[in-house]
Amino acid sequence: MHQTTMAKESSNPKLVIDYPWTKTKEEIADFYNVDEDIGLPEERIRQDFELYGPNELPTEDSKPLWKLILEQFDDLLVKILLAAACISF
Repeated sequence: MHQTTMAKESSNPKLVIDYPWTKTKEEIADFYNVDEDIGLPEERIRQDFELYGPNELPTEDSKPLWKLILEQFDDLLVKILLAAACISF
């Protein structure tokens, strides 16, 4: 007998195993109807891709190098040390 809960974050509810770390890989594969040697069926992969999109992290806009360098000096202590260094020369 499988203990399950409904996932709340999705409009398409899925069954989730309670305490999956206590289950064997065979129990989990059986619960989700996954063949351990083949993996997910092609149809399920297509459905999940259409529902969730590609399995990748969103890209962040990268900052230019000069901005990254200037941000290193945007601290009060660093500004005090730079002022002290300029005064000492």
